[in-house]
Parts: sequence; structure tokens; C-alpha cells
Amino acid sequence: MKPSVNPKAVFVWARRALGPLALVALGWAVGAWLTPAPPPAAPAAAGAAPAAAAPVWTCSMHPQVQAPEKGQCPICGMDLIPASEASGAAVGPAEVHLDARARAMARIRTTEVAPLVVEGSSRALLGRVVPDEARLKAIPARVGGRVERLQVATTGEVVRKGQALAQIYSPDLYAAHQDLLAAQAQLARLAQADGVARQAAQAQVEAARLKIRLWGFGEDVIERMAAAKAPWTRFTVRSPVAGTVLTRRVRQGQYLKEGEALFEVADLAQVWVTLDAYEADLPHLQVGRPVTLTVDALPGAELAGQVVFIDPVVDPRTRVAKVRIALPNPDGRLKPGMYARATVGPALAQPGRPLALAIPRSAPLFAGDRALVYVEVESDAEGARYVAREVVLGPRVGALYPVLAGLSRGERVVTHGAFALDSDLQIRGALSLMARPDDTQRGPAAPPLTLDEADAARLRPVLGGYLDVQERLAADDWDGAKARIDAWASAVAAVKLADPVARAAWQEVARRLAPDLDALTHASAIKPARARFSLVTRAMDVFLARFGNVSEGLVRKAYCPMAADNRGDHWYQRGEAVDNVYFGNQMRRCGEIQAALDEGEHLLSPAEPVGEPAGPDGAGAGQGTAGHGHAH
Repeated sequence: MKPSVNPKAVFVWARRALGPLALVALGWAVGAWLTPAPPPAAPAAAGAAPAAAAPVWTCSMHPQVQAPEKGQCPICGMDLIPASEASGAAVGPAEVHLDARARAMARIRTTEVAPLVVEGSSRALLGRVVPDEARLKAIPARVGGRVERLQVATTGEVVRKGQALAQIYSPDLYAAHQDLLAAQAQLARLAQADGVARQAAQAQVEAARLKIRLWGFGEDVIERMAAAKAPWTRFTVRSPVAGTVLTRRVRQGQYLKEGEALFEVADLAQVWVTLDAYEADLPHLQVGRPVTLTVDALPGAELAGQVVFIDPVVDPRTRVAKVRIALPNPDGRLKPGMYARATVGPALAQPGRPLALAIPRSAPLFAGDRALVYVEVESDAEGARYVAREVVLGPRVGALYPVLAGLSRGERVVTHGAFALDSDLQIRGALSLMARPDDTQRGPAAPPLTLDEADAARLRPVLGGYLDVQERLAADDWDGAKARIDAWASAVAAVKLADPVARAAWQEVARRLAPDLDALTHASAIKPARARFSLVTRAMDVFLARFGNVSEGLVRKAYCPMAADNRGDHWYQRGEAVDNVYFGNQMRRCGEIQAALDEGEHLLSPAEPVGEPAGPDGAGAGQGTAGHGHAH
């Protein structure tokens, strides 16, 4: 029997001494103390209680493994744990999990990453017609003298090739011609002399001819001068090209110095249109882009051209760069000085290359030059999982951003509610947009390059050789891998790209690749070869970031947390199933596929290894099977 207690006195004392919050807790305790304990439950009848669910055992690294009893993982050899313990795995540092109710409250909306199709995004530029500088010739006075006669005295006159333009009186030419004739006469007098005297006379003739030749006179003119009976006092200036006289810089009777310009003649059968492109226009312009032109003097006519040059310097005064279009002009309708308007459409694809991917402008979050999107990786009626991923975007085209690297076709990105997801990461202190390293910490990222089909074909053996070696090492085929490594090294050494920008980028990648590929060719066994393959993969990271997937199929990035002494390492492969290059048949399916690069798609950036790469002596990759320091 419990002692008699006045409940009212207890509550009055507690309210004064402990306050209202403690009063609630004390009331619950006193009530429990005063309430009689329930009688013990009668034992259940045999067979009345439901049978307990059979325990399920799984691997913390490979949750697809499900077993009815405790044992070891058939993939990595780790001890299995109860599935109930594995279900509470921690959320990754860049992941957000939302149940169905939270997702509805955040009003999350997603959009599929699809090829760039843009309407109404053309850009209009203004410019004017100018002569083609390659067809513009300045005609100088070869020898100093006085203009005695102008045979073409007006600008705008059309001249033929070889047509006489002016006649110049030149004392210098007279003296040089007289020297030539005197040297020839001396040579004729010494025709029967000994060898030394005749050679000296011949040298004087050659010196006189060379002097005239250096003034720019042709051999036909020199032969006529050599045959003349008296020195010339005048010479005729002739047009070296057919075209139009754009500039006349001399007057009749004017004295000239050697090399002074007389006329400028241009062949207007082809002209340029120079456009003024402001800084905001430049990202949308590339050499080879098609352009549609209209000219006020040709109403209703549309001229098709393409960009042949973009000025590398922006004028500091006007803030524009000149963009050059080359146009044929056989009938002379386009005249220098005419104003032109150009319409530049969006670049959807290059011949032989796939369409660029694009995402809505509401999808990315920006911090300086860095862009972050949230990718929906799992979604069902109970909730969804989103992963923050950095991407490389091109300049905005209408309401879309072209995707240069970081996303694959068919993935879904969050287009509404991304700030809510990023806020969740910020609250958790995880890798939100603002918590990521600054650009100065990450180092500059080289921009992805778009290759033409010819250069892509030249680089295809580089990526193909890597993937072939990966498959042989994963299959423990050392003899086959050794033979393929030698062929791969020869293919890498033979690469020669045509585009100068791509060639410079390849030279940088080749410098990174060469020492480790050379060491791989000299590997004596599969274990050190796998360690060196890890270092070769670092160069392929840069290759895929700069040139993209140049093969004709998907390339997948795989990762194993047990490689490199449990520090983790990655590789690239063709197949859908994990094909572990660092363990081979020992644990061939250990790991996960992290990304898939479609044809023409670029790696986001040169991948930073998780942990340290394997050492060249073989320590690291492929070492040991026990102990995990990382979880997926």
C-alpha cells in the first residue's frame, strides 16, 4: 500500500519552487506513482502471436546484396549487417532527401535535360562592306624620280592586269642601266682574255643586273634593258592585278622617293563585310558560323556568308570587336562603304556532331563564375533524392543555357525550388553553393573544346586505347593488356590535330599523359600496371574535360571506394556493369557507376581523386580487401 499523499499540496509546492515547465513533468511522475500498476498479461495461446519477420542481411557498400542469414558480401567480402541498420545511412554531403509532403511544400519542379532547340534567339549586328585585304595591292615607285605622265588619273577606274598607270623619269634608273651596258661591253672586250679577267667582268654584269632586279623589275624587263642601245631615262608603272583603283596618291609632275605608294588597286570580285560585335555578342559568335546579310542597296536580297575571323582585341574606345564575313561579288553589286545588317542564328550543332544540351535559365544557381544545379536521382510516391552538381554552361540563348559539361541527356534538373534544397544543405553545413571552394582554391578550369569531325577522329584512338586496356586489366588478361598498351602508346604519339587551339590543348594533355603511359609500357606485371593506370586516368580526366567523349558510344565513369588502400579511385569504361580495373576478378563488380558521357559530351572538370592516387610501385590500387574508409 502506497503512503497517503495530498496531491494538491505537492502541486502548490512544485509550482512555487520549479515553475510551470517542471510542474508538467512532475505531474506526470506523480500520476504514474499514484496509479495502480496493471495486472500482468496472461500468456498468449500457442500459435496466437504472429511469427516474427525473418531478418534480412545486406552489405553497407553494396545494398543490392540481400541474404537471409549473416555472412560475407560476395562482391567485396565485407561482413553483412542487418538491413535495419543499413537503412539509416547518412545523407551524402551534397544530397537532399525529401519525403512526399516536404517535396509538395517546397513545390519542387523538374525538367529533363534535352537538346538545345531555340526559336527567336537570333542576334542582329551592323557593319559595312570593305575590300578584301588579301586582294588589295599597293603599287609603289620602284625607283625614285618624277611623275612625267599619269595614264590613270582618276580613282574608281577599272584597270586590267599589266595596264600602264604612270610613267616615271628616274636618274637612278638611268645610272643603273648605264652600268649594266658598260659591264656588258667590258665583258665582250674580254671574251678572249684569261679566265680571271673574264670572271671579274662577268661578276660586274651580274651585280648590275642584281641591282635592277632588287628594284622589282622582272627578268623580261632586264633582258630588254640589256639589249637596249642606250640607257633608259624613264620606266612605266603597270598594275600587277586586275581591279579597281581605290586610291591615287600622286599628281603629275610630283617627285617621288623610292618605295613611295602611287596607287591602291583592289580586286572586288570578293569583298568583306566587317561587323561591330559588342562584348555581349561575342559568346554567340564562332568562326564558321553561318550569317544572313541584307544590304540597303539590294532591297529584298538576302546574302549567305559565314564568319571567317573574329578580332581578338576589343576596341577600348568603342567597346566592339570586328567580325569579318567573306562574300563573293562577281557582278560588283557590293561596293565598299555600303552598310550591311547581319543576322546570326543560334549554333545548334556542327556537321557530324550531336546537338548541344540545354537547361532552363531557372535551373542553375550562380556564385561568381560557378554554376550549380540540383539533379533528381530518385523519385517515387514516398519522396525523392536530389544531388547538387556543378556544371559548365555556355552563354544564355533566350530562356536556355547550353550545357557544356556536367549533365547528360535525359537527367532531370530542378527548375523550381532549387533555393529550398540549397538552404537545406546550408543548414546542415554540407556542400551548398556558398560552402564550396572558391575558384582561387579550385584552380582555373580549361574550357571545353568543340572539335570538327576530322580532329575528333584523330583523337578517337587515344580514348579507345585507354578503354581497351581497362577491359583487359579488369579481366586479369595481362598478356593482352601488355600488347594493347604498346599499340596505344604508338597511337598517342601519332596524333596530329589540324585546329591550332585543339592542337595546343592536345600538347598539354600529351605532356601529362606521356610519362605515365611510358611507365605503363615498361610495367613488368599486372599489379604495378594497375597502379600506373590510376595515374594515366588523371590525364584522361583532362582529356575528357577538354575534348569530351570522342568515341561512338557511351563512356562511363566508375568509382571504387576500396581502391588505393581504401582511399578510393575512379576509372572510365564502356560497359553498364561495374568492371573494376584495380581488383580484376578478385572483386570485379565492386564499385558504382557515377556518370555516363554521351558522344560529344564533356566531363565537368578534371576529376579530383577521392584520396591519394596509387603509387607507381603498386601500393594503393588493388591492395587488400578488408576495411572500408568510405561509403557510397
